[in-house]
Amino acid sequence: MIVRGRCTAQNSNWLFLLVLFLLIPMLTSAASVPNQAKGLEVMDIAEHSHDGGGALAVVFSSPLDPTKNHDRFLNVTRNDGKLVDGGWVLSKSKRILLFPHVDPKTKYKVTVYQGLTAQDGSQLSKTTSKSIKTRNITSSITFQGSGSLLPAKLTAGLPIVSVNVDKIDVNFHRVSPDNYQDFFKLVHRRNIREFWTLERLGKVADLVYTARYDINPPANKRRDFTIPINKIKVLKKPGIYVAVMQAAGKYDTDLMDTSYFTITDIGMHARFYGDRLDVHLASLNSGKPLSKVKVQLLGKDGELLSEAKSTPGGLVVFTGMESKKFEQARFISARQGNYFTVLDL
Repeated sequence: MIVRGRCTAQNSNWLFLLVLFLLIPMLTSAASVPNQAKGLEVMDIAEHSHDGGGALAVVFSSPLDPTKNHDRFLNVTRNDGKLVDGGWVLSKSKRILLFPHVDPKTKYKVTVYQGLTAQDGSQLSKTTSKSIKTRNITSSITFQGSGSLLPAKLTAGLPIVSVNVDKIDVNFHRVSPDNYQDFFKLVHRRNIREFWTLERLGKVADLVYTARYDINPPANKRRDFTIPINKIKVLKKPGIYVAVMQAAGKYDTDLMDTSYFTITDIGMHARFYGDRLDVHLASLNSGKPLSKVKVQLLGKDGELLSEAKSTPGGLVVFTGMESKKFEQARFISARQGNYFTVLDL
């Protein structure tokens, strides 16, 4: 029994060595064969946003070589078959080719020809085409925010965004300090753009300056523009101002916007911590904390709910913010000397 068992084990060892001997050449051969690169594929053809406007985009499965010109492998035609001139732009990811030379609300056909080569050497094996209709782009002008605090000595201007609007007219109104509460009521209703509200604006603010600005944005593209106000003498006086902007020569409420801003040196930052509201005050010019600033917590119609003065560190704390007393809290105002600041909660 023992001898037979030893012979069986010996035979098994020889069998293992024989199998291993046969497999080694196969494993070596497989390891020496390089991985075959997958073919390049077109994943999508669609319209993308690019440089403030629209662009036709071809998305690939692998990055393309940024040192090569890929234009000869693509073309764009209009619905009538006419070829559209212009070059393609490779995205930062190197996986998207963009064609920005398009018009809004227009049908195009994009063709990508086989043979286009990726950065890894793989090629597009078949030609792909797709028809696309670009989206409509409407003219617009808007302020980039409202309620801005502009430093009295460092003000550059009011940032706006324009699309297909070449010129704008802007009326600047200054709110009388005696009418701040009435102004807060207009802001609270959030409809200061409505004509009937703008008519009421004349009762709380005086028109102090009117100007026309040339924007000249590229066609069908968004342009960021700053309305310069730092050299306008009447706008250097501290206080609350309202700017009413509209496309020059147009009387369309869709081509107008309104924003209010404050010329001040009082910078204000507020943060809620549960039932507590911390208000931090600092000079917009020097960055130093402002002490002894009168800070008021106001209701939706500008009514006084609570007030306090800032500490040497520029801090004011309002507690009990979740109580019924402060349910209508809407604004925080700060006043020191000729400077006034308001923050919309």
